[in-house]
Amino acid sequence: MSLHLIIVVILTFCLSQLNIIDYRSIDETAYKARPTVEVPLSIYKDELYKRRYYDNLIFKMDYSTNNNVGLFSENNEPIKLYDVYSSIDNWKNEMIEELSYRATPRLRANKTIPIRFIKELECALYKYGQIQIIYEIANDEELTNQFYNRQLKYRISPSLYEVFPRKPTEPPRVPDWDLFKEREFSDTIRISISDKIVMNGLSVSLDRLTDELKPYINSSSIFEYIYSDNVTYQDYINVLSAHKMGILELKMSNSKFDYEGMILEIYRNPFSRNDEHSEELTRLDKEFPLQITERFE
Repeated sequence: MSLHLIIVVILTFCLSQLNIIDYRSIDETAYKARPTVEVPLSIYKDELYKRRYYDNLIFKMDYSTNNNVGLFSENNEPIKLYDVYSSIDNWKNEMIEELSYRATPRLRANKTIPIRFIKELECALYKYGQIQIIYEIANDEELTNQFYNRQLKYRISPSLYEVFPRKPTEPPRVPDWDLFKEREFSDTIRISISDKIVMNGLSVSLDRLTDELKPYINSSSIFEYIYSDNVTYQDYINVLSAHKMGILELKMSNSKFDYEGMILEIYRNPFSRNDEHSEELTRLDKEFPLQITERFE
């Protein structure tokens, strides 16, 4: 029996060294074909009813082999900013008209990329009629994070027209920024984003930012995000997610109905026609909007 045990152990060891299927090589090939992008973390993620669709056009932004920031298609093919229009045009041509209302491109970008590259892409999207963008953020659910990222939807600020002036060869831009500037705001809250966060001249820690923002969130105030050259995509998402979290908390505390119940109702039945709930959600959106302008120092 001892001899048999020794033989079995030896055979087991020998068989374990046989590489019948080279899983490591398969994994490396799959990774090269579809490399993982390390998207940013966020304390806020879109509400349930906004997370339904994962078939939107995807733009990727990551570091290329020479360590420069590169823009890529969903299939990891390098593209330029001027390719954005054709990508969007082809995507919408393949979409049935009933679904065009939710046609919002997604951005899957490395969290360490300088924010200027992100904003350049947003300005290009805005020029081509895309007023919203979906940022992909890290999924903290262990069972699903290998299948999809979470998301954070953002309405692109027309103030980028001043950040990235029109080139002589470009067609005229839609005068959204001119109309935006004509609006009257009673208060402007300036948030400088660099190695630290400074709000109206005072340094604010990230864990206190949501509470500091909430008293200023209303329809007559506007927030100006000011970026230094060293700001990363993650730095920006930190501030934006704290801002959105403040808006969510204000909506929940000022709602006439159970806010989470209204959101769950829409999630379970997006075609529900509860007029009272719809009017309440519209009222809260108007009372606590996300109003942002942006510039670089």
